[in-house]
Amino acid sequence: MPNSHKIQCACGHIRGLLTSTTPSNRCVCYCEDRQAFAQHFDAGMLRWYAACCNTPIGNTPLTPRVSFVGLIHSCLVGDAPSRQASFGPVTMVMGVKSALGNDKPRSAGLVSGIAKTMAMIIKARLSGAYRRSPFFNPDTGAPVVKPMVLTAAELAAAKSATR
Repeated sequence: MPNSHKIQCACGHIRGLLTSTTPSNRCVCYCEDRQAFAQHFDAGMLRWYAACCNTPIGNTPLTPRVSFVGLIHSCLVGDAPSRQASFGPVTMVMGVKSALGNDKPRSAGLVSGIAKTMAMIIKARLSGAYRRSPFFNPDTGAPVVKPMVLTAAELAAAKSATR
């Protein structure tokens, strides 16, 4: 399995290389919030976007002390096979009640996926690796950009747009 993967926004202004892509925990999430990409701050998560073209990049907890980023496939360069080569197969499927269409997928791998994610978070916490994040200032722990907080009406509008 490769140990890196290219990332870029839709317009190509932001480009980068993710290194140390293993271990990873691939998840497909059908939650309404993830589908709506409800601008940056909802339910304890920060949603990160490229400022140039609003390409969704990923979701992180509100604090850098929990080392986790849920990357969004739209910013990962390449097709499904290249993502699988870099990050491994999908091991968890969740939020299926919110999936669009009549043929809903089945939930899978929740217990093992959560356990693997928690193990990776604990390892990063114990090793200090959680301090190395492109999303948070290492000295203050604050997000590197000011989060935009949606009003309840904005969040409802974003969710209804996905239905």
